[in-house]
Amino acid sequence: MNQKTVVITGGNKGIGLSLTKSYVEAGYFVVVGARENTGLESQFGSQVQFVSTDVRVELDHYRLVDIAIKKTGVLDVYINNAGFSEWRPIVEVDEKFLNDLIDTNLKGVFWGCKAASSAMLDGGCIVNISSIAGKRGSSNNSAYCASKFGVNGLTQALAKELESKFVTFDVSKEREISKALLKIETIDILINSAGINISKPFLNLTDEDWRAIYDINVFGLVNVTRH
Repeated sequence: MNQKTVVITGGNKGIGLSLTKSYVEAGYFVVVGARENTGLESQFGSQVQFVSTDVRVELDHYRLVDIAIKKTGVLDVYINNAGFSEWRPIVEVDEKFLNDLIDTNLKGVFWGCKAASSAMLDGGCIVNISSIAGKRGSSNNSAYCASKFGVNGLTQALAKELESKFVTFDVSKEREISKALLKIETIDILINSAGINISKPFLNLTDEDWRAIYDINVFGLVNVTRH
């Protein structure tokens, strides 16, 4: 089996849908895990499979991994994209709201990383979609910022824990990383899915280019761990 496979949580809407489209165009078989079926299979045909998924549930991530491997024999990319944002002053944050936001935005990413890292072979890539809210706080947004700071910390911690197999980098600091270690194909697809038109090779991007990618807040921060 030569076709590559990507799992995208929340790949049915917004940024996730852009990612789905970009990976389809790149020839990947795409497994989309989300709560709502928005007709992806009718739009993309047999190249996309929708799987009803609650990212807060650990076993749902293992099911996505199993489906990907059964389809092509290998899991190449796992993108933890699912999440939501809702701004509230801290005095209006109750336990239900906080639990739902943290369980979705942070624990959902944690379970995705765990499931993917247990199944990937050399050359696999885990992508955690974060936000500029994970780099700096903002008023009336404490819960969401906490979840995204957590995503960034999680990715950095996994890079150390799994250092024999993974390297992590922040797209806004790509130039600090050894270019030989980058999974260029996946990063190119991510940039293209954001609708960013930079007419130069990936490895020739300047600090100004990276600031443009970072500042549009489509990704805000993309943490990538790679075998």
